[in-house]
Amino acid sequence: MTNPVLTIENLSVALPTGGDRQNAITDLSLTVNRGEILCVVGESGSGKSVTAQAVMGLLPKKQLTVTGGRVLLEGEDTTGATPARLRELRGTKMAMIFQEPMTALDVTTQAQILTLIREMQERKGTGVLFITHDFGVVADIAHRVAVMQYGKLVEAGTAAQVLKQPREAYTKMLISSVPGLIPPKRDEKTGPVALSTTSLMKTYGARSFFRPNARVVKAANDVNIIVRRGETLGIVGESGSGKSTVARCIARLINPSSGEIKVGDLDVARLPESKLRPHRKDIQIVFQDPYRSLNPRRTVGASIIEGPMNFGVSYGAAMKKARDLMTLVGLQPDALDRYPHQFSGGQRQRIAIARALAMEPKVLIADEAVSALDVSVQAQVLKLLDEVRAKFDLAVLFITHDLRVASQICDRIAVMERGVVVEQGKTVDVFSAPQHAYTKALFNAAPGRAFAFGKL
Repeated sequence: MTNPVLTIENLSVALPTGGDRQNAITDLSLTVNRGEILCVVGESGSGKSVTAQAVMGLLPKKQLTVTGGRVLLEGEDTTGATPARLRELRGTKMAMIFQEPMTALDVTTQAQILTLIREMQERKGTGVLFITHDFGVVADIAHRVAVMQYGKLVEAGTAAQVLKQPREAYTKMLISSVPGLIPPKRDEKTGPVALSTTSLMKTYGARSFFRPNARVVKAANDVNIIVRRGETLGIVGESGSGKSTVARCIARLINPSSGEIKVGDLDVARLPESKLRPHRKDIQIVFQDPYRSLNPRRTVGASIIEGPMNFGVSYGAAMKKARDLMTLVGLQPDALDRYPHQFSGGQRQRIAIARALAMEPKVLIADEAVSALDVSVQAQVLKLLDEVRAKFDLAVLFITHDLRVASQICDRIAVMERGVVVEQGKTVDVFSAPQHAYTKALFNAAPGRAFAFGKL
């Protein structure tokens, strides 16, 4: 692979005054050859996305300014190009796939996109600058890897070199944070049943005399699950498999069409809102997006104490509990007066967990609670979820599309396809010997299989 299509020479991009460091990027030099995929890896704030924006000429000029270096696209410096010239280049010589959708893609969709990128690179000789925090994905797609930290390049080499023999401590930390497909040994939980569903159904659409051909979708179809106290049950499947529908029915954020949802001995499936309200504190949910799950206009302290105070807890007692919970989730109690935008994504998810625990629930639902986080932050939040499960003897329903994440935290796994639970059992049994064809297909599509099983 020769002939660089992209050359970054000593690029520096300044941060606004008052930032956590002087530069978003400092003296960065990279090349992408024709027909090559270079993966740039790093945590949030490492400078990798700013690098991509600088290449495309998409930096917000009032906030981020190029203060040195060049970006050469087939020899042409784009850092000095006019807006009109940049518009000509975009879509003809360079293009960008943006970040947001990738954070929530299921494993088969991820595999399809990675395959498409690889085919584009092989057939057309396109040079690809692939930005990611996930070394598991790197193992599937990269020719070369560049690792960034605090705006600087800390390690570079072929994918095999970096993944097998990382030289930098930071690189080793990132690699060690990537969840594997081999579940750790977990003791079987034998506590009382905290949550169960029997023949749970959720149907959208209905046929009638006037609409005999109306489409009927069974988003959840005859779902039967049990979660014991102190146990984590993972529900795994692609987007549209019905896993989040089941979670929302259990939390009564949507009403099930039929079936039972028992919290202990109480069937909450058909309770009207007036009778359901006293029991809402028993099931709490941590949502997927830590940037949208907290009210930006309220301090985090106000968000944490709101639920307990709605159930009669005094302000003083609620604030004391909030301070204790902030300590529990690894944050400073004096941060309760701060607003959500003053925290990182991982910190916001910790706050969301504290808010859920403030209600002293019997069941905690984590709905794709780590899918938008860097792998190193994922590892921290997964560890925290496991710790609070053990400390409070919680039943945890863990919803995810990521088999690697599920393997690290779940005692048992239920695999869903098109609204139906097609397979369930102990995590170690399902992962070591999947029985259903759909489960096997999920494993085959999981990014980073070679990395996870040490076959690089």
